[in-house]
This record gives sequence, C-alpha cells and structure tokens, in this order.
Amino acid sequence: MASEPLGFWCSIEILLCHSAYPDKEAAEMVGTPSPHAKPMVRFAEPPWNAQSAPWRQIDAQLSHAHLAREIRQAMPYLNLTSLYDSYAGRGKVPHRPDLMLAIVLFALRRGQRQPSQWFELSALWADSSHL
Repeated sequence: MASEPLGFWCSIEILLCHSAYPDKEAAEMVGTPSPHAKPMVRFAEPPWNAQSAPWRQIDAQLSHAHLAREIRQAMPYLNLTSLYDSYAGRGKVPHRPDLMLAIVLFALRRGQRQPSQWFELSALWADSSHL
C-alpha cells in the first residue's frame, strides 16, 4: 500500500492490488495488477481542506477554544490503523473514517448521544465542517 499526505495530520491509503485482502489466497487467484492499471483511491476526498476559501472563512470565525479546534488537535494522537484497515474497498468510495469519527466526537461532546440526533449537526454544519 502507498500513502499520500493529506493536510497536516493524516494520509489517504491507495490500494495497489486488486484484492481487499492481499495476504489471502484470492490475491493469488487474481494475480498481480497490470503495470498500466490506475491505483484505486480508497477514500473520497473531502469537499474542503485547510486551503479552501470556505474553510478559511470558518477558521477565521471560530474562537481559539472552540470544540471543533479541540477535536481537530486531538485527532493526530489517535491510532486509527484498525479503523482504516476495516474498510474492505468494496462499493462506492466512502468518506474518510477519521473525518467521520471527528464528526461523531463533536456530536457526543455536544451531548448528542444517539445517531438519530446527529442529523441535527446539519444545522450546525458551519461549526462541524471545520473538523
């Protein structure tokens, strides 16, 4: 697997083989990928990043002690290897699990304990999109 840097605190994984389980016998049956095959992107790119205009605008509006900043600063200290490895690479390209976890942590810290309540984050998207 190869990694590409994404911002300041994570990397996106790119699968270089056809199998989600390269150590299993299925990889032997499929064979090695063609040298001309494009590598499959494992996770979707987020719509914003630290260089985009909407991100910078929200960044300028948030206080230095805002919950979104606190969570963003804590995320690099989490070992998310198992979470990333749990994605098998089937179906549509999913959102990055670290970003999804950050949104869940944001909701939990705001007292929203049930996933059905997390929908309310859409009204607060300006705050949580900074994650």
